[in-house]
Amino acid sequence: MMKRIFTLLLTAALLTTLLTGCGASGKQETPVDLTALWTEISELDSDWGESYFADLTEDPELLENFYPGLKDIPARQLIVRVPMISAAVAEFVLMECETEDGAGQAKDILEQRAEDQANGGAWYPASMEVWKDAQVISNGRYVALLASGSHQSEAAELFNAKFNG
Repeated sequence: MMKRIFTLLLTAALLTTLLTGCGASGKQETPVDLTALWTEISELDSDWGESYFADLTEDPELLENFYPGLKDIPARQLIVRVPMISAAVAEFVLMECETEDGAGQAKDILEQRAEDQANGGAWYPASMEVWKDAQVISNGRYVALLASGSHQSEAAELFNAKFNG
């Protein structure tokens, strides 16, 4: 009789542990509003007015030229801003992908963009140097390309704060 009671208690404890473990594995991710994040980033420089940046999400052909394959990755949010006309580097991509695999693919595309620009695509030697320091940061389904000589570290801090706060 004692063996049966012990077996039942042990079975109940194992089931409780199993069920509790399954419930805890569904990690909740707090959504990050990338439009609000972009507003914070765009306010880093007083010269970045409303007409400074082009929105490449509104032009699929240009988006494909700058970031081949990015438009094919299912995204919940996508913000792509590049200067209208400027030799200064100020290029930002903020993306929330549907999946972490998609974020990995996006990260590869953005890293390729930074590498291509650093290796001659940016044309001007000073611009290529800035591109060498460009950052591609990811956190779960979120990925960002931050390329700005003057405000890149501040933009990275703003991005990272959304996940560490």
